Amino acid sequence: MHHKKTRSSALEKLANDEYSKIRIVVASNNQTPGSALEKLANDREWFIRHRVAINNQTPVNVLEKLANDEDRNVREAVAKNQNTPINVLEKLANDEDSNVREAVAKNQNTPKDWIVRIRVAKNINTND
Repeated sequence: MHHKKTRSSALEKLANDEYSKIRIVVASNNQTPGSALEKLANDREWFIRHRVAINNQTPVNVLEKLANDEDRNVREAVAKNQNTPINVLEKLANDEDSNVREAVAKNQNTPKDWIVRIRVAKNINTND
C-alpha cells in the first residue's frame, strides 16, 4: 500500500515536469491520480490533453472540460473514451468536426438512434 501512495505522489510531481515527453507518459498512465490528470488537462500541448482525454481513469468533470477543447483531436479522444457521459457525447455528436462526430457514433455507449442520425447527417454533408 505504501508503494502505491509513493507512486501516486511521484506521478503528481511528474505532471509538472518541464519536459513534454515526461508529461505525456504521466497523462497516459492508468495509475495517475485524477488531480494530476486534471492539471494535465490544462497543458499547453494538445497531445498531452489528448492523452488525458483517452485515459480511462480521467475523471468525468475533466472529460466534460476537454469536450470543449479547441483542438479537434482532443475532442475526438473524449468522444472515444468509454467513460464519457451521455450528455457530453450528445454535445460532441453535434461537433463541427466530422471525425469527432464519427467517434461518437463508434462509442459503445452512444444510443443507437443517435448513430443513425450522425451517419445520415454525414452522408448529407458529403453529398453537397
